[in-house]
Amino acid sequence: MLYSKKKLALALSLFVFLFYQSPKLHARVIHAILVCDTKAIHISDSVQKDFSQIQSFLKEIGDKTHLKIDQHYFLAPNITENISDQIEKISSNSDDIVFFFFSGHGYRTPSKGANQWPYLFLTPLQRGLDYQEIIDILKRKKAQLMFSMADCCNNIIPDKLAPLPMEKQIHYKGGKQSWIEQNYRKLFLETKGSIVISSSIPGDYAWGTAIGGGIYTQEFIKIFNEQVKKSEPADWEVILSQSSLRVHMKKLGQTPQYEIKVSSS
Repeated sequence: MLYSKKKLALALSLFVFLFYQSPKLHARVIHAILVCDTKAIHISDSVQKDFSQIQSFLKEIGDKTHLKIDQHYFLAPNITENISDQIEKISSNSDDIVFFFFSGHGYRTPSKGANQWPYLFLTPLQRGLDYQEIIDILKRKKAQLMFSMADCCNNIIPDKLAPLPMEKQIHYKGGKQSWIEQNYRKLFLETKGSIVISSSIPGDYAWGTAIGGGIYTQEFIKIFNEQVKKSEPADWEVILSQSSLRVHMKKLGQTPQYEIKVSSS
């Protein structure tokens, strides 16, 4: 069938209009939120090591899943009072991954009651950020997978001696490639839900070293790498339980805790 130039021009114009009016394809993203208190007294070197290790961990996730890493890094001294608002403003889609990591001092007070998650102490502000508040913000984003880890103490100090929460000092103690990529895809692309971790239960300190970083962060990354290299499917429950067990077996008086609510997509 032959078309006149006028009809062809009209058809082309209609195509261009529909193309620009149609929804744009969304590329899946890992929204990486790292809050690392690199000015934390006595543990600044350990925190810096944690930051470097988690950066490398995220890069590996991006390489294996082919997802873009959307970086939101908050390091001392560039940690401000509106940090919760800044995290709240990060926009995510339902098929994205939200990844949160904190390294620094942590504490809890008797008034925190049954809530097991610590306050995250922010040296530049001399105040505490409630980990529960951050968890709630991250869950509201309704991403496919929400992963959150805080490597810090969770020991109890009296309310009257505690830094003010932000509304609201703690002392530092001292396979084959195809299998790997399949396991990364299973853990990050084919999993829905939320994972929340704290490196210590209520009442416990968290330990770390200047050379290796936080003990929990070290063990978590070791276990993760061991599991993704196995030929059988990797499992978040195995990774988290084994990481906790490794830390507990060091007999430092540090017992990690986690809450996992995930399913296969």
